[in-house]
Amino acid sequence: MRVKEDLRARSFTNQSRLRVTPSRRKEWELSVNFLGKTYSAVVKRKSEQFQVDLDGELFTVDDNFTPTSLVIEAGVNGDTKTMTLLTKEASGLIKLRYLGTVFKISVIRKQFADQAHWMKEKPVVDKSGEVVSPMPGVVKSIAVIVGQEVVEGQEVCVLEAMKMQNSLVAARDGKVKSVHFKPGDTVDEESVIVELE
Repeated sequence: MRVKEDLRARSFTNQSRLRVTPSRRKEWELSVNFLGKTYSAVVKRKSEQFQVDLDGELFTVDDNFTPTSLVIEAGVNGDTKTMTLLTKEASGLIKLRYLGTVFKISVIRKQFADQAHWMKEKPVVDKSGEVVSPMPGVVKSIAVIVGQEVVEGQEVCVLEAMKMQNSLVAARDGKVKSVHFKPGDTVDEESVIVELE
């Protein structure tokens, strides 16, 4: 999939006035992260197929799909493998569903993978216990008090911004720990209005 996107990005169509020679690239060195293990891959284009060397294991993949295909029926070593493309991101993360299981695969160029240790992944912070202002505005009403039990989706407060009233809801069940603002107060973007235990 990554190689097909690279080929597509390098092609020029309907550009007869441009004096650009399209890339004749036939080989890609990639780094593949799958199930917590990193593999080195070399992909070579051979007419209607790609030859993939994945850490010494050789595979032949038919060139019969496009980067926009949602259902991929790829011939791998003569066998047809059917999978569904769920997402693909510019960062190289691809999510595929194969035989009912979702797999997350990261595919990036080898030259970028060598520099990956400089790009630390941002830790995921659980903010489900906070009702945060999505934009600057004025608190119109607070629908909860400290100690009150709330359920997921319950309205906690109403925020007015740009003459529009926005209902802010609890992201999970819990008990109100604290209310930081009262009706009429001005809040900034990312201000914590209500905290849950």
